[in-house]
Amino acid sequence: MSPYVGTIPTDETRMALTGWSRVGGDIRVSHFLATHMIQALPIVGIGIAYLMPSRIGVIIVVLAAVVWSSWTLTEYTRALSGKPSPVTQFLS
Repeated sequence: MSPYVGTIPTDETRMALTGWSRVGGDIRVSHFLATHMIQALPIVGIGIAYLMPSRIGVIIVVLAAVVWSSWTLTEYTRALSGKPSPVTQFLS
Protein backbone atom coordinates (compact mmCIF):
# COMPACT_ATOMS: atom_id res chain seq x y z
CA MET A 1 0.00 0.00 0.00
CA SER A 2 2.84 2.34 -0.87
CA PRO A 3 2.50 5.34 -3.19
CA TYR A 4 5.76 4.28 -4.83
CA VAL A 5 6.02 2.08 -7.92
CA GLY A 6 9.37 0.54 -8.74
CA THR A 7 12.33 1.87 -6.80
CA ILE A 8 11.57 2.91 -3.23
CA PRO A 9 13.31 6.23 -2.59
CA THR A 10 15.66 6.99 0.25
CA ASP A 11 15.83 10.35 1.99
CA GLU A 12 18.42 11.53 -0.54
CA THR A 13 16.27 10.61 -3.54
CA ARG A 14 13.06 12.31 -2.44
CA MET A 15 11.96 15.81 -3.34
CA ALA A 16 12.58 18.10 -0.37
CA LEU A 17 9.19 19.72 0.23
CA THR A 18 6.78 17.01 -0.91
CA GLY A 19 8.73 13.77 -0.43
CA TRP A 20 7.91 12.67 -3.98
CA SER A 21 10.27 10.10 -5.44
CA ARG A 22 12.91 11.32 -7.89
CA VAL A 23 14.02 7.79 -8.86
CA GLY A 24 10.80 5.84 -9.40
CA GLY A 25 7.07 6.19 -9.90
CA ASP A 26 5.05 8.09 -7.31
CA ILE A 27 1.27 8.23 -7.71
CA ARG A 28 1.00 11.18 -5.30
CA VAL A 29 2.04 13.54 -8.11
CA SER A 30 -1.07 12.75 -10.16
CA HIS A 31 -3.22 12.89 -7.03
CA PHE A 32 -1.87 16.38 -6.29
CA LEU A 33 -2.60 17.53 -9.84
CA ALA A 34 -6.13 16.10 -9.87
CA THR A 35 -7.01 17.58 -6.48
CA HIS A 36 -5.83 21.04 -7.42
CA MET A 37 -7.50 20.86 -10.83
CA ILE A 38 -10.82 20.45 -9.02
CA GLN A 39 -10.06 23.66 -7.13
CA ALA A 40 -8.46 25.71 -9.90
CA LEU A 41 -10.83 25.20 -12.84
CA PRO A 42 -13.84 26.82 -11.14
CA ILE A 43 -11.66 29.79 -10.18
CA VAL A 44 -10.45 30.07 -13.77
CA GLY A 45 -14.06 29.87 -14.96
CA ILE A 46 -15.20 32.63 -12.63
CA GLY A 47 -12.29 34.85 -13.65
CA ILE A 48 -12.87 34.25 -17.35
CA ALA A 49 -16.62 34.92 -16.97
CA TYR A 50 -15.85 38.47 -15.82
CA LEU A 51 -13.22 39.15 -18.48
CA MET A 52 -14.47 37.59 -21.73
CA PRO A 53 -17.63 36.84 -23.67
CA SER A 54 -19.29 33.59 -22.68
CA ARG A 55 -18.47 31.57 -25.82
CA ILE A 56 -14.75 32.38 -25.67
CA GLY A 57 -14.75 31.81 -21.91
CA VAL A 58 -16.23 28.34 -22.29
CA ILE A 59 -13.61 27.44 -24.90
CA ILE A 60 -10.78 28.63 -22.64
CA VAL A 61 -12.09 26.71 -19.61
CA VAL A 62 -12.63 23.53 -21.63
CA LEU A 63 -9.15 23.86 -23.13
CA ALA A 64 -7.64 24.35 -19.65
CA ALA A 65 -9.51 21.26 -18.42
CA VAL A 66 -8.30 19.15 -21.34
CA VAL A 67 -4.68 20.25 -20.94
CA TRP A 68 -4.65 19.77 -17.16
CA SER A 69 -6.42 16.39 -17.41
CA SER A 70 -3.90 15.24 -20.02
CA TRP A 71 -1.02 16.30 -17.77
CA THR A 72 -2.57 14.43 -14.82
CA LEU A 73 -3.14 11.29 -16.87
CA THR A 74 0.41 11.44 -18.22
CA GLU A 75 1.83 11.71 -14.68
CA TYR A 76 -0.34 8.80 -13.52
CA THR A 77 0.75 6.63 -16.45
CA ARG A 78 4.41 7.47 -15.82
CA ALA A 79 4.04 6.64 -12.13
CA LEU A 80 2.42 3.27 -12.84
CA SER A 81 5.27 2.40 -15.19
CA GLY A 82 7.81 3.20 -12.45
CA LYS A 83 9.19 6.37 -14.02
CA PRO A 84 9.76 9.51 -11.95
CA SER A 85 7.88 12.68 -12.77
CA PRO A 86 9.73 15.34 -14.77
CA VAL A 87 8.37 17.81 -12.22
CA THR A 88 10.53 16.25 -9.50
CA GLN A 89 13.61 16.51 -11.72
CA PHE A 90 12.90 20.14 -12.61
CA LEU A 91 12.14 21.38 -9.08
CA SER A 92 14.91 19.53 -7.24
